[in-house]
Amino acid sequence: MRHQGVGRCNVFVAKQAIRMVSLENKYEMVAHAPDWRVTSFNQTTRVINEMSLKDWCGFVSQLSDGWAFKTAPDTLQQRTIFAGVPARRCVTPLNGRWLGWPKGFGSKSFAAEELFFYQGSDVSAPSAKLINQLFDAEGESDLVLGCAFIRPNGSKFRQIWTYMTSTIDVPPKFFDAPQGMKKAPLGQIFGNCTAVPADIKEMIDGVGLGENLGPANSKTAK
Repeated sequence: MRHQGVGRCNVFVAKQAIRMVSLENKYEMVAHAPDWRVTSFNQTTRVINEMSLKDWCGFVSQLSDGWAFKTAPDTLQQRTIFAGVPARRCVTPLNGRWLGWPKGFGSKSFAAEELFFYQGSDVSAPSAKLINQLFDAEGESDLVLGCAFIRPNGSKFRQIWTYMTSTIDVPPKFFDAPQGMKKAPLGQIFGNCTAVPADIKEMIDGVGLGENLGPANSKTAK
């Protein structure tokens, strides 16, 4: 999958567990039943954090860039296949709705919002909640597979996109948290990435969650 904020990532979903690996900054997240506590860690800086699902969602919501995905009464919905899996497609005319985007993006640039949600039975609600929260699709109960904004000429700006799906076998321990890492605030897990963008660091600092982040391009935990 790819998300404009998180970047390229692999998402591994089992019936009662999930693991997300950000391929660009080495941030990872694992959670599983029964308590679904979220363990976040960074393989590059060797720091780790664990918190409840509720607290993790609260933190991530403060990092939201303001892009809100919402359906409307005039939304067109249909069943389809997306990246090889069953999906629900929703297309909603924007009708001038403000998107809250930074750097000049706005609803005048786009005519409609297109969303795809997974419709299989093998993704648990907590798994969907974790990915949706991270990908700015808070409040959606089905796992988001894709989100694109359609320009008046028909071209698309892909905010979230699943490029490939497959079924693989992994051992149960694949969803366990790693050992031997230094505990750190969650802001440090996000912030101390290899070449973390300066604007991301400023956003984390701005909500008071970036304790001891160090320089924007720091490669070591403080």
